[in-house]
Amino acid sequence: MHLRIAYFTPVLVLIALAVLGISAQPRHAEGQVLLPPVLTKDFALPAAGNNGAGTGTIVLGTPVNVRIRTSNPNVTNFDVSYTDTLPAGMTIAGAASFSCPATINAPLGGSTISVFHPSVFNFNPCIVTVPVTVAAANTYPNTTSVPTSTLAPTGLASAATLVVTAPPAQPAPTVAPSTPIPVATATPVVVVAPVVIPQGVQNPAVGGIFNGSRNDTPTPQPRPVAVAGGPGGQDPLAGIFIQPPRTGDAGLSH
Repeated sequence: MHLRIAYFTPVLVLIALAVLGISAQPRHAEGQVLLPPVLTKDFALPAAGNNGAGTGTIVLGTPVNVRIRTSNPNVTNFDVSYTDTLPAGMTIAGAASFSCPATINAPLGGSTISVFHPSVFNFNPCIVTVPVTVAAANTYPNTTSVPTSTLAPTGLASAATLVVTAPPAQPAPTVAPSTPIPVATATPVVVVAPVVIPQGVQNPAVGGIFNGSRNDTPTPQPRPVAVAGGPGGQDPLAGIFIQPPRTGDAGLSH
């Protein structure tokens, strides 16, 4: 009879726990029942981009960060671990930062963020911030893993959505009308060929015969000279005499 009682004792204890509503959650050394850690994920955006409820909207090219807050609703501190796998098209673009002690694995250009907090206090939430970039305008839903702890029970995953829109179309550049460039008009140049007069031909412009040395000097010609008579017109020298030609005369009569 005693053997039967000893056999059924564990069963009776479990039934009693179920009836009384006492859960099998981890307890602190002083008997406190620990609650699971709480993750809150969002995208750190400019103020105009926060739409609430874990959703944000940005224009392609705007800097954005993944932000995850870990809270401990208990008085007792405990460790917390979780991972965040980014959606396709979103990659890590810079070094992670954190507000309390943490070991973070978030390689540049990668898509997975792994976090371990050795101790999270209820009055000091731990915030991890990781810069990310996206390749194109799209909707990017993102959900973390569940947070785990060696002391507290497993918590719930947290989700957020990032909406990325294309930049507005740029107006076509205005082209100013071109100013016509004045074209210089060339002044025609008239080239006059020299006049060549053959030897023995009279030059009608200056008279005389061209002798081959100068084309503008005629052959000197004798010129008449008039000598007036003396008083009363009786001068034995009166008459017309022929004066020998002078050098440079052009055959003109005087």
